[in-house]
Amino acid sequence: MTVLAPLAVCALSVNVLTYAVFALDKRQARRAGWRVPERALLMLSLIGGTAGAKLAQHMLRHKTRKEPFRTQLNAIVLIQMAALCTLIYPPARIATFGVVSGLLDRTAPPPQPIRIMSEGYGPGSG
Repeated sequence: MTVLAPLAVCALSVNVLTYAVFALDKRQARRAGWRVPERALLMLSLIGGTAGAKLAQHMLRHKTRKEPFRTQLNAIVLIQMAALCTLIYPPARIATFGVVSGLLDRTAPPPQPIRIMSEGYGPGSG
């Protein structure tokens, strides 16, 4: 048995749980009952339940117009897609690590300011 089988089971479990929690929240919304905090829904998405969250959003028509929730969920999806591409595709990995190491490199010289006006132009030049 490879390492991928337990990871697949874990990912499936998180996504099923996320879908179920979205369904519970939708049910409670219709009944005007106790609601699941948006933070909990986003946390489930963040730990790997994005597919379940997006499927629930589409199938149940839940939290589709609610801002900033919708934007935050879409940002989580984009970040996770970028991370997955970075892990799977070697050129993306190299580029990502290059950018991150450049950001973390404290020995690099600070960027030079951009000059808008060259000398000899503007007030007092004539």
